Amino acid sequence: MKLLSSLKYEMPEYRTYKCTSCSYSADVVGFKQTDFNGSYETVNCKKCKILIDCLTEEPIAIDEFEGIYLLSPILPVCLVCNESDNEIWDVQTSKCPKCNSKMELTRLIIKPNDFGMDEIKII
Repeated sequence: MKLLSSLKYEMPEYRTYKCTSCSYSADVVGFKQTDFNGSYETVNCKKCKILIDCLTEEPIAIDEFEGIYLLSPILPVCLVCNESDNEIWDVQTSKCPKCNSKMELTRLIIKPNDFGMDEIKII
């Protein structure tokens, strides 16, 4: 378990990964991100064969007045099939959940501006 002195909301940076073989694509964070809702990581659901961001640690308030929380690990559950037969996706190897081929980063969406989302295309 990890002790945090404060939790705040931070806008995630979503990335689009696309398979070089079967063209499957997923809009996911791709790494561990922690905010006041807990920690989220991209997981590979073995039943659905998709990438999805799931809660992997939930906050437990130690002292709400001081803003001290403890992050407790939980089993990530797929939001599509509600199953826990999944594994944390390794962005370094970037294996496609459908065909096990290499996935490439094709797009990065960064912090929002006043008019919507800024978008950067990776070429």
